[in-house]
Amino acid sequence: MDKKLIKRLLDISYENQLHHLGSYFSCVETIDDIYSKMSTDDEAVLSPLQNIKIFKPETPDDINIKEFLYNESPSYLNLKR
Repeated sequence: MDKKLIKRLLDISYENQLHHLGSYFSCVETIDDIYSKMSTDDEAVLSPLQNIKIFKPETPDDINIKEFLYNESPSYLNLKR
């Protein structure tokens, strides 16, 4: 399991005074695995759904969050590592 991810989850939980940490830690590896695979397979999976607008920023500065949130189409945002 990725120690940086566990530390980040713990920090977020502490900062936001979240509870039920056991449930977060029990599923974090599965969720990480799913998102890791989706970051490369997403276009193939979503290509049949032509009405979905795909956002794949290369850097954090490339994210136009307002366009993502307020456009008229269903949207997908890829947050690859």
